[in-house]
Amino acid sequence: MYGYRFKIIQSFVPLKNNFPVVSMLYKWLPALFMFLVPAVALSSGASSEPAAAHPFYVSVTEIRHDAATKNMEFSFKIFTDDFEKALEKYFKAPVDLTAAQHREAAEKYIREYIATHFSITVDGVPLQLSFIGFERERESVYSYFEAAGISSVQAITVRNNILYDYKQEQVNILHVTVNGKRQSHKLEYPKAEAAFRF
Repeated sequence: MYGYRFKIIQSFVPLKNNFPVVSMLYKWLPALFMFLVPAVALSSGASSEPAAAHPFYVSVTEIRHDAATKNMEFSFKIFTDDFEKALEKYFKAPVDLTAAQHREAAEKYIREYIATHFSITVDGVPLQLSFIGFERERESVYSYFEAAGISSVQAITVRNNILYDYKQEQVNILHVTVNGKRQSHKLEYPKAEAAFRF
């Protein structure tokens, strides 16, 4: 089980390295470029200020179809402090995504929150996502899911209102890769649906 989970998580490492949050935000949010330099300084440890100082609210969802395994893999990148506050508001309970002793509860909250705030259909068929795990990297949390038994993909419809219940300034960026072709879409509150064709 853990080896399989590690394999899924590792498959997203190139995406994390090749598409850092700065480049994605620059593409979609040029108006906020003036804020990105402080954000990079925070993430690199150049400042002693807490990560909560980030001046924008954004999540990045990577969706990738693996034709060889017939799996669809999902990675959700969300600022840790925003995610904790959104989970606390939704579940009406204290949430700590950083402490090892709270990991079981954190996994439960993440799994249920994403299932409630994100859905996807492929060629008209709703997918059931399986939770793989999550990890924290610097100021962000990466959550991993997958859906099995998808041999081909032509049309995708996504509903994503992650953190809309926390901040109306929230922006959700989607990147979808099928057959090596990558498409992107930006969702701004209250818009929550996007469609892709391959």
